[in-house]
Amino acid sequence: MHLPFSWYLPAYRTLPYGVFAGIGRLAGTLWAIITVQSLLTAYVLHETFAVFAPGRAAGLLALVAVPLTTLSGLAWFTGQIMPDAMTGPVVLCVITLAFASGRLARWRQALLAATLAIAVTVHTTHLAVGAGLVIVIGASRWLLRRHWGDATPQVLVPSVALVLGVALVATVHWFGTGRAFVAQPSAVLWVGRLVQDGILQRFLDDNCKTGNEYQLCQERGKLPDTANSFLWDYGGVPYKIYGNWENMRSEARKILEKSLRDYPLLHLSAAIRLSYQQLIRFKTGDGLENTMEWLLKGVLRKYYPDDLGGWQASRQMRQPDGFDFGAINGLHVPAMSLAQLMLIGLIVVAYRRREKLTLAFSGLVLVRLLGNAFVCGALSNPNARYQSRLVWIAVIAIAIGGHRLSPPAVRRRRQAM
Repeated sequence: MHLPFSWYLPAYRTLPYGVFAGIGRLAGTLWAIITVQSLLTAYVLHETFAVFAPGRAAGLLALVAVPLTTLSGLAWFTGQIMPDAMTGPVVLCVITLAFASGRLARWRQALLAATLAIAVTVHTTHLAVGAGLVIVIGASRWLLRRHWGDATPQVLVPSVALVLGVALVATVHWFGTGRAFVAQPSAVLWVGRLVQDGILQRFLDDNCKTGNEYQLCQERGKLPDTANSFLWDYGGVPYKIYGNWENMRSEARKILEKSLRDYPLLHLSAAIRLSYQQLIRFKTGDGLENTMEWLLKGVLRKYYPDDLGGWQASRQMRQPDGFDFGAINGLHVPAMSLAQLMLIGLIVVAYRRREKLTLAFSGLVLVRLLGNAFVCGALSNPNARYQSRLVWIAVIAIAIGGHRLSPPAVRRRRQAM
């Protein structure tokens, strides 16, 4: 929240979301950011329906609004000052642009591409999410171009948007820090993941017996259970031993490289296990605690004084352990579990009925859910919010499939042939 004012770059973060959050600075309230995020999400949903359910975009948007806001974490993400609000729109933008040729006016494609370029800048995982989808779409285009006709996806526009997004990230960092880069070095984060999967303890046991070549040997036998505890609790090990993240990077890189050479099978099994753990973790509310009051209160008082009273009066801050999401997840978890099972069923039905656009959309959504689990679970560490920010897209696939496979829609397409 303070980035639009201080331009201080925290460890492993990026600056572009701070630029986007400047909306709040201009308006004098954080509610402006939430409003824009909500409108942006609704806009992307509308354009997705316009491409995959032409003539029914407004109706389908109204139809899915209630289940999305009551049975998924979408409303919670659009209501947070976090770049996770744009993860879903990144996925929808890439898929929609791939099939927008001939279905969406060029100026609307350009506007959607600009939205994608901005959305991929705000979080480093968005580049991986978008690029992975483009690669899959490009491969499917090459394999299926002879059989899919006008349903063959295009990769040029989403690819250009992603390249523009990369350029925007580098440009913002150049203006903000004097260095043009896309992402900060991530070796320290990787070491955090090695804590969670037990590889770091094995490494320290094998390399700290005869001496202390690594400063991290001080933590041998005292490592916490999770990556988050290692990185953040009470300042985290990077600050406790090295003083800051930057001082740890060199040793973290050495540990990471040596562990990959020494324990390749351990890394592979850990990646599979952590990806699975991430895939099944999608509870709403992860990260919405009141433990950051020591930081946020001062930021709000200084930069957003009109929002301070409402924040202090919120249920999240009035309850000792924060807001209880137990009842909400009693709905969200089974609903999103069912949506993902229905997504798999939809893929089977669409394949049998040769409904190509439904098959393409639902298949790409499934690929992205699996890919996100790998990117966030195996390459970082599993957290419920990483999958929750994306899982609601299964509902969009179901809505599109339900419409396109309905008898009236089938008849209309046959009459148009």
